[in-house]
Amino acid sequence: MCTPAYIHFDSHPVWNPPADLLDLGRHKGIGLLGELLQEFCKDTESRIYAISQELAGGDLSRVRSQAHALKGSALQMRADRLASLCARMEQAADVGDRAETVAMLEAVQTEFYGVGDRMSQVANLAAADSEAA
Repeated sequence: MCTPAYIHFDSHPVWNPPADLLDLGRHKGIGLLGELLQEFCKDTESRIYAISQELAGGDLSRVRSQAHALKGSALQMRADRLASLCARMEQAADVGDRAETVAMLEAVQTEFYGVGDRMSQVANLAAADSEAA
């Protein structure tokens, strides 16, 4: 697979778009790629907010469930570091370690900001490249 000209892979990426996602954008339209990235970001923001609320209420069982779902979404988008942090948060919540769960939530939020920024860059570059073609 050829990497589109608008994608510049970093040696230590927060997120680099997986080839199959780029292929989907190329074959089904750049708008679909942007929609998928936007939906992932919207869903992730919602889950992070829910986790913070559940933590505040002391419901570690629901935190574990939300962290598990978020991990799955991150894995599908190949946001591997985000998925790894979600897995650690899930494990901490599962054993009832509230302090570690809070620490992992903070790490997840920080990582997600980087992933979200990178996804926005990719979607914007893809759209600009599509318009220029």
